[in-house]
Amino acid sequence: MNDILSLIDEKKEMLKYRDSGANKGTYRKLLVIAGSSGMAGAAYLCSLAAFRTGIGMVKILGPECNRSILQTKLPEAMYSVCENVNGMPDKDVLTESIDWADYILIGPGLSKNNYAKGLIRHMYSASVKELLSKKELIIIDADALNIIAEEERDPGALSRYTVITPHVGEMSRLTGLSISEIKKNVEATAAEYSKKHGITVVLKDAVSIVAESSGDIYGITSGCSAMAKAGSGDVLCGFIAGTSAVLKGDLSASIPIAVFLHGKAGSIAAEENGCHSILASDIADAAGEAINSI
Repeated sequence: MNDILSLIDEKKEMLKYRDSGANKGTYRKLLVIAGSSGMAGAAYLCSLAAFRTGIGMVKILGPECNRSILQTKLPEAMYSVCENVNGMPDKDVLTESIDWADYILIGPGLSKNNYAKGLIRHMYSASVKELLSKKELIIIDADALNIIAEEERDPGALSRYTVITPHVGEMSRLTGLSISEIKKNVEATAAEYSKKHGITVVLKDAVSIVAESSGDIYGITSGCSAMAKAGSGDVLCGFIAGTSAVLKGDLSASIPIAVFLHGKAGSIAAEENGCHSILASDIADAAGEAINSI
């Protein structure tokens, strides 16, 4: 098991200080493909967390029903509607948006409806896969993972820079193992899946495991039970994107550090709000304090 604190110490200067000559493009452009009817909050939370941890620009891609909600709630983010007249994803809009971005995040609040399944189908089409293969980071979470599991797709086929962030239930669907089997050996489950697909796995549990395709493994214990709330996983995706931007795409460092900072921010929010009372947005809002505590 690798030492996360040594890794953080190595990167602390980059984490705590922004380049003096930076512009918004310096810290990467993130495309968030997230949200569905009644699930605008997931897109909001991961986008907010990405901004709080350092991303330069965010564009949210989703259905028309969430546009006014998200542009009011988070005016810093752009929004593109990706629905055609039949309520299915518009492949041209998807392609243009992917072409714009440096990082892609897909899955939070996506649902498993025909629109969401159409998005995944487009993501795996030859032309879009070619675009994705050139991206610096692809984060796959939540219902995108559930659809990939149902359709028996390989998440590593999209890019060697793919990161998946399943909780144990989603990992069960991806691997075919029972939850109890996974919990008996969380580390081995994450490591085996990472090696098989050539990707990074962030397996979320009481102790979160980061397994990298290089064979490096981290066990992250900075969080607390107060974080067992809806939306915490969406916030983690934003932490991964923002931290990766700050560390200039060094994924071997940024992903475990992001998981640590997410847990640290959750612990800070719990101290301020009480163990029962934090919201996922409190975790995102505590990102700066977590970073400054390094």
